[in-house]
Amino acid sequence: RPVQLLGASAWYTGDLLLRAGRYLEGALVATPFAAEDPRPGVRDWVAAFQRAAGRSPTAVEAFAHDAFGLLAACVREEPHCDRRALIERLRRPLEEPGVTTLRSFDAAGEPLEPPHLVAVRRGRFELVVP
Repeated sequence: RPVQLLGASAWYTGDLLLRAGRYLEGALVATPFAAEDPRPGVRDWVAAFQRAAGRSPTAVEAFAHDAFGLLAACVREEPHCDRRALIERLRRPLEEPGVTTLRSFDAAGEPLEPPHLVAVRRGRFELVVP
């Protein structure tokens, strides 16, 4: 009988696709970064990264990109951006688009955006559109 696999963001790697092969087919993965995200800003950033690095970005590079954007926004708003100002900035949605869904948080520290859901289909990750 078929089993539906549901994985966390650590599953979102090309290496896992190669190693698991057909056994991963149909699996669903929740991840805050998906290179398959069709938003223009994400597509452009992924393409620029691929040109520069010769490979697709991982979540680590995507988080670094968004973290730098957050820091830049904080410094633009408050030239003496300190830890407190940065924490307050995290509690408000960012106007600049980012490439992950972990960019703004509520007072309890929960993300304001849900993660992406990707499915493994024909040995590739595909974004599941609600």
